Amino acid sequence: MYARGLLKDEKIAPCYEFGAFSIGKAEGITGTGGRQLILSGIKISNVQLHEQNFPQELPLKLLSVSGMGAGHLNISRQGVDFKDLQFKEIAGCFPSGYLDQGDHCFSFSSLMLEGNYRRGQGAELAVVRVNGITLLSPSGEELVHGESITLSHLLFTDTEWRFASGEATHFHFFERNPDSLDFDRHRWMADFKSLWVEGLSYYRPKKTLTIGFIDFLRPRFILLRDLSGKFPVARKINELRGFGGIDTFVFREKGSPPLLYHLGDLYLKHGTFSWVDYQDEFRARLPVRDINFNLSDLSNLAEHPLR
Repeated sequence: MYARGLLKDEKIAPCYEFGAFSIGKAEGITGTGGRQLILSGIKISNVQLHEQNFPQELPLKLLSVSGMGAGHLNISRQGVDFKDLQFKEIAGCFPSGYLDQGDHCFSFSSLMLEGNYRRGQGAELAVVRVNGITLLSPSGEELVHGESITLSHLLFTDTEWRFASGEATHFHFFERNPDSLDFDRHRWMADFKSLWVEGLSYYRPKKTLTIGFIDFLRPRFILLRDLSGKFPVARKINELRGFGGIDTFVFREKGSPPLLYHLGDLYLKHGTFSWVDYQDEFRARLPVRDINFNLSDLSNLAEHPLR
């Protein structure tokens, strides 16, 4: 079964391909909001998205899902409500123009959502749970691997996105060469055991990020400067943003307003950091073990001075 483009941008109009599907029950009712279609026990296999001008050099197709299902869907003119909406074995690459100007490739072992979407208002999700997370470079190199992310009360609108709480567990960033110095302690350029965040919101018109609380457990980092004086992590970060071949840090475009931020409290526990420098004649190495600290009111807003 095929369907053509559901996205607003005429330049982005993928074809949707579906395998076998079944619906346990379907009924139509008329309520205060008009006619509603209620579906339950939905199962769909082998969902594929195709784009006619899709870049062939990317390592994955636009999007593939081995299976999806929903315990309950309520569809109306205002939008859709869903319970136990699940996706299995998701993989794909979103080329430049889908999200931003970068190429973004990823795979998830599973994704579960519960909430609703309202036309002209956005999405409000009570629960979002993602497992088996892998992020790839545009050339197919694995950059990030994580065990799981769970978010509660997530809201997406045209101007704001926020969530009440979120947890990420067992993440690894940018695997290093086994011959690298300090590889026995730092197989990855960065990793952490768990990250807990409360009260995060981002207001797009003013580029304002607010975070109430962060609890960061066992983060480990290594910062290395090579013989040319450059930092390899810069290239990896740019690849994660979807841009290959850039080996310098690019924080924001010239002329764009800076990000405004306020962090209420940060608790970092049992962290590790190593500085390694190859640039000069002799190697420099500075390890710092068991880092523990608390920060309150970290901000670049005048009304929130650091204390």
